[in-house]
Amino acid sequence: MSAANTCVKWTCWLGLATTLSGCNHEPEITPPPPLEVVVCQPRPPGAQPELIKDWDTYTGNVEAKDSVEVRSRVRGHVKDVFFVEGDEIPAGKELYSIDSEPFQADLEQAKGQLATWDAKLKLAEEKLTFYKPLADKGTVSKEELLKVMADKAEAIGGIDVTRGKILEA
Repeated sequence: MSAANTCVKWTCWLGLATTLSGCNHEPEITPPPPLEVVVCQPRPPGAQPELIKDWDTYTGNVEAKDSVEVRSRVRGHVKDVFFVEGDEIPAGKELYSIDSEPFQADLEQAKGQLATWDAKLKLAEEKLTFYKPLADKGTVSKEELLKVMADKAEAIGGIDVTRGKILEA
């Protein structure tokens, strides 16, 4: 046997002996700290007993039984609100009051347009009664007669549109 082999054997035996001797030691157990105890004094004699209420805390969502989406059908600023949020509202109840000034202005403008279209219609009818016999004689061209007839139809259409705006307002 060579000296190197002997040295390796002794080193292995020494490592094995060290490992085995370390396995016999148990870890040191440290005791836990003492428990903290809260102490309260009892009620003094003659004191009124207190009522203790049981209560629990829960997390969750709350949803309305029925809900309705309210959309405005007109433009304008809300002046008054006639309900309290969360209350049950009967069908047909007025909910809001909207500023009426812009609507009054639109109504007055539509009335002015109606007067303008009425005047244009009257003018077109007078021109038509004047131009028709002249067109039959050939003094006025058919094109001018057609233009007067178109003006009359345009005035009638303008009157209908403006009356619709007035009914809407």
